[in-house]
Amino acid sequence: MCGFFAIVFDENRDDLGEILVNAAKRLSYRGYDSVGAFAIEESGRWELRKAPGKVDEVARKLNFHELRGYKGLVQLRWATFGTPSVENAQPHADCDGQIVGAHNGNIVNSPVLRDELVASGHRVRGQNDGEILVHVVEQKFKETGDMVKAIIEAAKILRGDYAYAITKLDENRFFAVKKGSSLFVGVGDGFVCASSDQVSILEHTKRIIPMNDWEFVEFGHDYYILRDLHTGEVIHREPMISQLSPETTTKAGHPHFMIKEIHEEPQKVAELVHLMTELDAYDEAARKILDAQRTYIVGSGTSYHAALMGAYFAAKVAGVEIIPSIAAEFPERHGDTITSDDILIAVSQSGETKDVIHCVNVFSERTGREDFIGVINVLGSTLAMKAQPLLPIASDLEISVPATKTFMNQMVLLLYLAFKLAEHKGAPPRHPMPDFERIPELLTETIERSRPL
Repeated sequence: MCGFFAIVFDENRDDLGEILVNAAKRLSYRGYDSVGAFAIEESGRWELRKAPGKVDEVARKLNFHELRGYKGLVQLRWATFGTPSVENAQPHADCDGQIVGAHNGNIVNSPVLRDELVASGHRVRGQNDGEILVHVVEQKFKETGDMVKAIIEAAKILRGDYAYAITKLDENRFFAVKKGSSLFVGVGDGFVCASSDQVSILEHTKRIIPMNDWEFVEFGHDYYILRDLHTGEVIHREPMISQLSPETTTKAGHPHFMIKEIHEEPQKVAELVHLMTELDAYDEAARKILDAQRTYIVGSGTSYHAALMGAYFAAKVAGVEIIPSIAAEFPERHGDTITSDDILIAVSQSGETKDVIHCVNVFSERTGREDFIGVINVLGSTLAMKAQPLLPIASDLEISVPATKTFMNQMVLLLYLAFKLAEHKGAPPRHPMPDFERIPELLTETIERSRPL
């Protein structure tokens, strides 16, 4: 998975190291194998410290907190290409120490690119695909003399799903690229930042710029320029105000986030129930399902289990067949039989799940349909911005890796959708409609009863 956070300030900050460490801690669920931090001062003095291990351990061992500067980058790695080691830890520098970058995702053709780079004289220190990315951008910059052109040219040969942040040390700006992996940009007073997840941005600003795949952004402390990754054409997009609360990034007295998020379930279900009754999107979704020849529902991990329950609810309540599929299997299992008369339901907590995004892309390519029904938690994510209609899970931020409140809200949402299907069929539901407003009370009672355990 991996995760990174990059930021540019208007002046040197003595607390830059602390800012980077705090961001890394909020992204710690994305990588456990190694951590690295880069900081550069206005004088041009810079440091890159990294090592295998978890955030607290590495930050303490390498004194991340003492880093200062106006521009910084931190990355946590979940090893795929290359074993956990100093050489494979990110961020990475180029041959001459003029470019530094870090990524999340996978560059699947990195072994081939590594051989080509070494043969052409590049000094590649490890086996990590993030380092290959930095050297490819370095090579393209040498050929074009322009970072915008270098990033566009690099995208033509870097294969895979990824996002990355990169900077030239003699420039007071960063670039961040999104191609198949999550990326958010935050705009604040005297700074702009980019991260793999909103969770590391929210303590600084709630002004978020959501990004689509095949886009990249150039940003300094007081500006940002969004561009198309194919053409370099400028894209105009205003920041949105994130509805996520910074308080959700703390444990609020609980021993860990999973327990905290279990205790948030009653409140989040209550908020969802109120939202469901206000949205016309459920009527639109029900009509699309009933008009379709076949309806598929896809998800990965816990979201797939919610999808299974959604298919069960539709059958039992409304007598409507919905075909569930693990997202990774959908293209091969159903890709050759789907038609424009079918509809897809995509279930994803993050809205950035690679396999689910791939399903949506395959569905669009094979059927010619741009619309799909999205059951998504993170508004502003890739899937949330594309879904037609969007059914928000409304669970707020979920940090714990095991899904709790998001799974509960997915179940409630899909059950409500099943009753909407029965309503639009014009036939009585096969089971009585539950009192949705009583579910939070029942959840609270269940949590209280489980305390002694």
